[in-house]
Amino acid sequence: MASINIIIADSDSRYLRRLVNNLMEINKQINISSFSEKGSFIKYLTEKNNHFHILLFSEDMYSEEIDRHRIDLKMVLADGNVSFDGKYKALNKYRRAEELLNEVLVEYSDKTGSVENLSATENGTRVIGVYSPVGGSGKTTLALMTAMALSSAGRKVLYLNFEGVSSVGEIFKGISTHSMSEVFLAAKTKKANVGLKVIQCRETHYDTGIDFINAPECAAEYSEMTSKELKRIAEETKAIGQYDDIVVDMNSGYNDDIFEVLNVCQVILTPFRDNKASFNKMECFADELEKIQKLETIGKKLILIENCSPSISRESFGGLSVQVCIQENAVLRNIDNIFYGDSKDAASKIMSILL
Repeated sequence: MASINIIIADSDSRYLRRLVNNLMEINKQINISSFSEKGSFIKYLTEKNNHFHILLFSEDMYSEEIDRHRIDLKMVLADGNVSFDGKYKALNKYRRAEELLNEVLVEYSDKTGSVENLSATENGTRVIGVYSPVGGSGKTTLALMTAMALSSAGRKVLYLNFEGVSSVGEIFKGISTHSMSEVFLAAKTKKANVGLKVIQCRETHYDTGIDFINAPECAAEYSEMTSKELKRIAEETKAIGQYDDIVVDMNSGYNDDIFEVLNVCQVILTPFRDNKASFNKMECFADELEKIQKLETIGKKLILIENCSPSISRESFGGLSVQVCIQENAVLRNIDNIFYGDSKDAASKIMSILL
Protein backbone atom coordinates (compact mmCIF):
# COMPACT_ATOMS: atom_id res chain seq x y z
CA MET A 1 0.00 0.00 0.00
CA ALA A 2 1.34 3.45 -0.95
CA SER A 3 1.65 6.11 1.74
CA ILE A 4 -1.36 8.41 1.95
CA ASN A 5 -1.70 11.79 3.70
CA ILE A 6 -4.88 12.51 5.65
CA ILE A 7 -6.00 15.62 7.54
CA ILE A 8 -8.65 15.12 10.24
CA ALA A 9 -10.28 18.15 11.85
CA ASP A 10 -12.87 17.69 14.59
CA SER A 11 -13.62 19.95 17.56
CA ASP A 12 -14.30 16.96 19.84
CA SER A 13 -10.73 16.41 21.06
CA ARG A 14 -11.49 13.15 22.88
CA TYR A 15 -13.13 11.64 19.81
CA LEU A 16 -10.32 12.93 17.58
CA ARG A 17 -7.56 11.49 19.75
CA ARG A 18 -9.25 8.09 19.93
CA LEU A 19 -9.93 8.00 16.19
CA VAL A 20 -6.38 8.95 15.21
CA ASN A 21 -4.86 6.37 17.58
CA ASN A 22 -7.12 3.63 16.22
CA LEU A 23 -6.45 4.52 12.60
CA MET A 24 -2.68 4.54 13.13
CA GLU A 25 -2.93 1.16 14.82
CA ILE A 26 -4.92 -0.29 11.90
CA ASN A 27 -2.77 1.04 9.08
CA LYS A 28 0.87 2.09 9.38
CA GLN A 29 0.94 3.50 5.83
CA ILE A 30 -1.29 6.49 6.48
CA ASN A 31 0.09 9.84 7.64
CA ILE A 32 -2.39 11.79 9.75
CA SER A 33 -2.37 15.46 10.70
CA SER A 34 -5.12 16.16 13.24
CA PHE A 35 -6.69 19.35 14.60
CA SER A 36 -9.33 20.07 17.24
CA GLU A 37 -8.95 23.87 17.08
CA LYS A 38 -10.34 25.57 13.98
CA GLY A 39 -7.82 28.40 13.82
CA SER A 40 -4.85 26.03 13.85
CA PHE A 41 -6.51 23.84 11.24
CA ILE A 42 -7.16 26.70 8.79
CA LYS A 43 -3.67 28.12 9.35
CA TYR A 44 -2.18 24.71 8.57
CA LEU A 45 -4.16 24.52 5.33
CA THR A 46 -3.04 27.97 4.18
CA GLU A 47 0.63 27.73 5.18
CA LYS A 48 1.61 24.20 4.17
CA ASN A 49 2.52 23.28 0.59
CA ASN A 50 2.25 19.52 1.14
CA HIS A 51 -0.15 17.63 -1.07
CA PHE A 52 -2.93 16.08 0.99
CA HIS A 53 -4.89 13.18 -0.39
CA ILE A 54 -7.85 13.19 2.00
CA LEU A 55 -9.53 15.73 4.29
CA LEU A 56 -12.08 14.68 6.93
CA PHE A 57 -13.70 17.48 8.91
CA SER A 58 -16.65 18.04 11.24
CA GLU A 59 -19.25 20.60 10.20
CA ASP A 60 -18.20 23.13 12.84
CA MET A 61 -14.64 23.10 11.45
CA TYR A 62 -15.76 24.17 7.98
CA SER A 63 -14.26 27.23 6.34
CA GLU A 64 -14.34 28.50 2.76
CA GLU A 65 -10.61 27.88 2.80
CA ILE A 66 -11.46 24.18 2.44
CA ASP A 67 -13.17 24.87 -0.90
CA ARG A 68 -10.09 26.62 -2.28
CA HIS A 69 -7.59 23.86 -1.60
CA ARG A 70 -6.97 21.07 -4.09
CA ILE A 71 -7.41 17.87 -2.09
CA ASP A 72 -8.38 14.62 -3.80
CA LEU A 73 -11.18 13.75 -1.37
CA LYS A 74 -13.06 15.89 1.14
CA MET A 75 -15.67 14.32 3.44
CA VAL A 76 -17.71 15.58 6.39
CA LEU A 77 -17.47 13.70 9.70
CA ALA A 78 -21.15 13.67 10.58
CA ASP A 79 -23.11 12.67 13.68
CA GLY A 80 -26.47 13.59 12.18
CA ASN A 81 -27.77 15.83 9.42
CA VAL A 82 -25.26 18.09 7.69
CA SER A 83 -26.03 21.27 5.77
CA PHE A 84 -23.60 21.28 2.85
CA ASP A 85 -26.29 20.74 0.22
CA GLY A 86 -24.42 17.83 -1.29
CA LYS A 87 -21.13 19.74 -1.71
CA TYR A 88 -19.26 17.13 0.33
CA LYS A 89 -20.32 13.60 1.12
CA ALA A 90 -21.12 12.90 4.77
CA LEU A 91 -19.38 10.11 6.65
CA ASN A 92 -20.88 8.52 9.76
CA LYS A 93 -18.19 9.21 12.36
CA TYR A 94 -19.49 7.03 15.21
CA ARG A 95 -18.51 3.49 14.23
CA ARG A 96 -15.50 1.21 14.22
CA ALA A 97 -12.37 2.95 12.96
CA GLU A 98 -11.66 0.10 10.52
CA GLU A 99 -15.08 0.53 8.88
CA LEU A 100 -14.65 4.29 8.67
CA LEU A 101 -11.20 3.98 7.10
CA ASN A 102 -12.42 1.40 4.61
CA GLU A 103 -15.24 3.67 3.41
CA VAL A 104 -12.84 6.58 3.08
CA LEU A 105 -10.32 4.55 1.05
CA VAL A 106 -13.06 3.16 -1.19
CA GLU A 107 -14.34 6.69 -1.86
CA TYR A 108 -10.78 7.84 -2.52
CA SER A 109 -10.17 4.98 -4.98
CA ASP A 110 -13.47 5.65 -6.71
CA LYS A 111 -12.64 9.34 -7.09
CA THR A 112 -9.01 8.98 -8.20
CA GLY A 113 -9.25 5.71 -10.12
CA SER A 114 -6.37 4.26 -8.08
CA VAL A 115 -6.93 1.08 -6.07
CA GLU A 116 -3.41 0.54 -4.74
CA ASN A 117 -4.31 2.12 -1.39
CA LEU A 118 -6.95 -0.58 -0.82
CA SER A 119 -4.40 -3.39 -0.85
CA ALA A 120 -4.17 -5.05 2.57
CA THR A 121 -2.29 -8.30 1.87
CA GLU A 122 1.47 -8.80 1.72
CA ASN A 123 1.62 -12.12 -0.13
CA GLY A 124 -1.20 -11.65 -2.62
CA THR A 125 -4.74 -12.99 -2.72
CA ARG A 126 -5.51 -16.66 -3.26
CA VAL A 127 -8.69 -17.67 -5.07
CA ILE A 128 -10.14 -20.97 -3.86
CA GLY A 129 -12.81 -22.44 -6.08
CA VAL A 130 -15.28 -24.95 -4.68
CA TYR A 131 -16.66 -26.89 -7.62
CA SER A 132 -18.03 -30.33 -8.35
CA PRO A 133 -19.75 -31.84 -11.37
CA VAL A 134 -21.75 -33.84 -8.83
CA GLY A 135 -24.94 -32.21 -7.58
CA GLY A 136 -25.73 -32.75 -3.90
CA SER A 137 -22.09 -33.41 -3.05
CA GLY A 138 -22.07 -30.93 -0.14
CA LYS A 139 -20.24 -28.31 -2.18
CA THR A 140 -21.75 -25.24 -0.51
CA THR A 141 -21.34 -26.70 2.97
CA LEU A 142 -17.68 -27.33 2.14
CA ALA A 143 -17.29 -23.77 0.79
CA LEU A 144 -18.75 -22.26 3.97
CA MET A 145 -16.66 -24.53 6.18
CA THR A 146 -13.53 -23.57 4.23
CA ALA A 147 -14.27 -19.85 4.60
CA MET A 148 -14.92 -20.31 8.32
CA ALA A 149 -11.73 -22.34 8.91
CA LEU A 150 -9.59 -19.76 7.11
CA SER A 151 -11.20 -16.85 8.94
CA SER A 152 -10.69 -18.64 12.28
CA ALA A 153 -7.01 -18.93 11.40
CA GLY A 154 -6.80 -15.15 11.23
CA ARG A 155 -6.98 -14.78 7.46
CA LYS A 156 -9.13 -12.12 5.77
CA VAL A 157 -11.73 -14.01 3.72
CA LEU A 158 -14.36 -13.12 1.15
CA TYR A 159 -17.09 -15.61 0.20
CA LEU A 160 -18.44 -15.18 -3.34
CA ASN A 161 -21.51 -17.15 -4.38
CA PHE A 162 -21.58 -18.05 -8.07
CA GLU A 163 -24.39 -20.59 -7.80
CA GLY A 164 -27.31 -20.13 -10.15
CA VAL A 165 -29.66 -19.95 -7.16
CA SER A 166 -27.98 -19.07 -3.89
CA SER A 167 -28.52 -21.55 -1.06
CA VAL A 168 -26.97 -19.30 1.60
CA GLY A 169 -29.43 -16.40 1.52
CA GLU A 170 -30.49 -16.84 5.15
CA ILE A 171 -26.96 -17.56 6.38
CA PHE A 172 -25.40 -14.53 4.72
CA LYS A 173 -28.12 -11.92 4.93
CA GLY A 174 -26.79 -8.43 5.45
CA ILE A 175 -28.50 -5.25 6.54
CA SER A 176 -27.47 -3.03 3.64
CA THR A 177 -29.32 -2.50 0.37
CA HIS A 178 -26.26 -3.55 -1.64
CA SER A 179 -26.33 -6.89 -3.45
CA MET A 180 -24.66 -8.97 -6.15
CA SER A 181 -26.99 -7.25 -8.61
CA GLU A 182 -24.70 -4.20 -8.47
CA VAL A 183 -21.61 -6.37 -8.95
CA PHE A 184 -23.18 -8.15 -11.93
CA LEU A 185 -24.03 -4.80 -13.51
CA ALA A 186 -20.48 -3.54 -12.99
CA ALA A 187 -19.10 -6.70 -14.63
CA LYS A 188 -21.19 -5.90 -17.71
CA THR A 189 -19.96 -2.29 -17.82
CA LYS A 190 -16.67 -1.90 -19.68
CA LYS A 191 -15.16 0.99 -17.72
CA ALA A 192 -16.39 -0.07 -14.28
CA ASN A 193 -13.92 -1.22 -11.62
CA VAL A 194 -15.57 -4.47 -10.57
CA GLY A 195 -13.23 -5.11 -7.66
CA LEU A 196 -14.03 -1.71 -6.21
CA LYS A 197 -17.76 -2.41 -6.58
CA VAL A 198 -17.29 -5.67 -4.64
CA ILE A 199 -15.61 -3.73 -1.82
CA GLN A 200 -18.45 -1.20 -1.80
CA CYS A 201 -21.12 -3.91 -1.61
CA ARG A 202 -19.55 -6.29 0.89
CA GLU A 203 -20.68 -6.89 4.45
CA THR A 204 -19.13 -8.82 7.30
CA HIS A 205 -20.72 -11.81 9.03
CA TYR A 206 -20.63 -10.84 12.69
CA ASP A 207 -19.89 -14.27 14.21
CA THR A 208 -17.20 -15.45 11.78
CA GLY A 209 -15.61 -12.31 10.31
CA ILE A 210 -16.26 -13.61 6.78
CA ASP A 211 -17.06 -10.94 4.21
CA PHE A 212 -19.91 -11.60 1.77
CA ILE A 213 -22.33 -9.88 -0.60
CA ASN A 214 -26.10 -10.17 -0.41
CA ALA A 215 -27.73 -12.40 -3.03
CA PRO A 216 -28.89 -10.67 -6.24
CA GLU A 217 -32.35 -9.14 -6.26
CA CYS A 218 -33.49 -11.72 -8.81
CA ALA A 219 -32.02 -15.21 -9.22
CA ALA A 220 -32.47 -14.96 -12.99
CA GLU A 221 -29.72 -12.33 -13.10
CA TYR A 222 -27.12 -15.06 -12.71
CA SER A 223 -28.27 -16.79 -15.90
CA GLU A 224 -27.64 -13.54 -17.78
CA MET A 225 -23.98 -13.50 -16.74
CA THR A 226 -21.39 -14.79 -19.19
CA SER A 227 -18.46 -16.89 -18.03
CA LYS A 228 -16.09 -14.05 -18.97
CA GLU A 229 -18.05 -11.64 -16.76
CA LEU A 230 -17.92 -14.03 -13.80
CA LYS A 231 -14.21 -14.45 -14.43
CA ARG A 232 -13.84 -10.66 -14.42
CA ILE A 233 -15.46 -10.45 -10.98
CA ALA A 234 -13.01 -12.99 -9.56
CA GLU A 235 -9.96 -11.48 -11.27
CA GLU A 236 -10.61 -7.83 -10.42
CA THR A 237 -11.54 -8.64 -6.81
CA LYS A 238 -8.28 -10.57 -6.51
CA ALA A 239 -6.38 -7.63 -8.01
CA ILE A 240 -7.69 -5.24 -5.31
CA GLY A 241 -5.59 -7.18 -2.78
CA GLN A 242 -7.95 -6.73 0.17
CA TYR A 243 -8.16 -10.42 1.02
CA ASP A 244 -5.91 -13.32 1.88
CA ASP A 245 -8.46 -15.72 0.40
CA ILE A 246 -11.50 -15.48 -1.85
CA VAL A 247 -13.71 -18.58 -1.65
CA VAL A 248 -15.79 -18.92 -4.83
CA ASP A 249 -18.80 -21.23 -4.46
CA MET A 250 -19.63 -22.36 -8.00
CA ASN A 251 -22.61 -24.16 -9.45
CA SER A 252 -22.49 -27.85 -10.32
CA GLY A 253 -23.07 -27.50 -14.04
CA TYR A 254 -20.51 -28.69 -16.52
CA ASN A 255 -19.65 -26.91 -19.76
CA ASP A 256 -16.64 -25.30 -21.39
CA ASP A 257 -17.51 -21.93 -19.83
CA ILE A 258 -16.91 -23.24 -16.30
CA PHE A 259 -13.18 -23.24 -17.05
CA GLU A 260 -13.14 -19.45 -17.37
CA VAL A 261 -13.58 -19.14 -13.60
CA LEU A 262 -11.59 -22.27 -12.72
CA ASN A 263 -8.58 -20.81 -14.54
CA VAL A 264 -8.52 -17.91 -12.05
CA CYS A 265 -8.38 -20.27 -9.04
CA GLN A 266 -5.15 -21.39 -7.44
CA VAL A 267 -6.92 -24.24 -5.63
CA ILE A 268 -10.15 -26.08 -6.54
CA LEU A 269 -11.87 -28.16 -3.85
CA THR A 270 -13.95 -30.87 -5.52
CA PRO A 271 -16.26 -32.93 -3.28
CA PHE A 272 -18.09 -36.10 -4.28
CA ARG A 273 -20.15 -38.77 -2.47
CA ASP A 274 -19.75 -42.51 -2.01
CA ASN A 275 -22.35 -43.73 -4.50
CA LYS A 276 -22.46 -44.97 -8.09
CA ALA A 277 -24.03 -41.85 -9.58
CA SER A 278 -21.35 -39.68 -8.00
CA PHE A 279 -18.58 -42.02 -9.16
CA ASN A 280 -19.93 -42.00 -12.73
CA LYS A 281 -19.97 -38.21 -12.90
CA MET A 282 -16.45 -37.98 -11.50
CA GLU A 283 -15.22 -40.53 -14.08
CA CYS A 284 -16.82 -38.53 -16.88
CA PHE A 285 -15.30 -35.31 -15.52
CA ALA A 286 -11.82 -36.84 -15.40
CA ASP A 287 -12.20 -38.25 -18.92
CA GLU A 288 -13.38 -34.89 -20.23
CA LEU A 289 -10.43 -33.06 -18.69
CA GLU A 290 -8.10 -35.43 -20.49
CA LYS A 291 -9.94 -35.12 -23.82
CA ILE A 292 -9.83 -31.34 -23.84
CA GLN A 293 -6.22 -31.34 -22.57
CA LYS A 294 -6.93 -29.62 -19.28
CA LEU A 295 -5.74 -32.41 -17.03
CA GLU A 296 -2.42 -30.63 -16.51
CA THR A 297 -3.72 -27.06 -16.12
CA ILE A 298 -6.96 -27.64 -14.22
CA GLY A 299 -6.34 -31.14 -12.91
CA LYS A 300 -3.25 -30.16 -10.92
CA LYS A 301 -5.32 -27.57 -8.99
CA LEU A 302 -8.06 -30.03 -8.03
CA ILE A 303 -8.25 -31.46 -4.53
CA LEU A 304 -10.72 -34.34 -4.62
CA ILE A 305 -12.62 -34.77 -1.37
CA GLU A 306 -14.80 -37.76 -0.55
CA ASN A 307 -17.46 -36.04 1.50
CA CYS A 308 -19.51 -37.46 4.39
CA SER A 309 -17.83 -40.85 4.30
CA PRO A 310 -15.99 -42.88 6.99
CA SER A 311 -13.05 -43.61 4.67
CA ILE A 312 -11.81 -43.14 1.11
CA SER A 313 -13.58 -45.67 -1.09
CA ARG A 314 -12.03 -44.61 -4.42
CA GLU A 315 -8.38 -43.65 -4.65
CA SER A 316 -8.63 -42.04 -8.08
CA PHE A 317 -10.75 -41.17 -11.09
CA GLY A 318 -8.71 -41.39 -14.25
CA GLY A 319 -5.72 -39.13 -13.70
CA LEU A 320 -7.22 -37.47 -10.63
CA SER A 321 -6.27 -38.70 -7.16
CA VAL A 322 -8.57 -38.54 -4.12
CA GLN A 323 -6.69 -36.76 -1.35
CA VAL A 324 -9.10 -36.17 1.54
CA CYS A 325 -12.02 -37.85 3.27
CA ILE A 326 -14.39 -35.87 5.49
CA GLN A 327 -16.60 -37.89 7.81
CA GLU A 328 -20.26 -37.10 8.15
CA ASN A 329 -21.56 -35.42 11.31
CA ALA A 330 -24.64 -33.53 12.42
CA VAL A 331 -23.18 -30.18 11.35
CA LEU A 332 -22.57 -31.32 7.80
CA ARG A 333 -26.13 -32.61 7.54
CA ASN A 334 -27.61 -29.19 8.35
CA ILE A 335 -26.11 -26.21 6.55
CA ASP A 336 -28.03 -23.78 8.79
CA ASN A 337 -25.83 -24.79 11.74
CA ILE A 338 -22.53 -24.76 9.85
CA PHE A 339 -21.10 -21.80 11.81
CA TYR A 340 -22.33 -22.93 15.21
CA GLY A 341 -21.74 -26.68 15.41
CA ASP A 342 -18.67 -28.81 16.00
CA SER A 343 -16.91 -29.35 12.68
CA LYS A 344 -13.33 -29.36 13.97
CA ASP A 345 -12.39 -32.58 12.20
CA ALA A 346 -13.51 -31.33 8.81
CA ALA A 347 -12.00 -27.89 9.38
CA SER A 348 -8.62 -29.33 10.40
CA LYS A 349 -8.48 -31.50 7.27
CA ILE A 350 -9.27 -28.50 5.08
CA MET A 351 -6.65 -26.38 6.80
CA SER A 352 -4.01 -29.11 6.42
CA ILE A 353 -4.49 -28.74 2.67
CA LEU A 354 -4.72 -24.97 2.43
CA LEU A 355 -2.14 -23.75 4.97
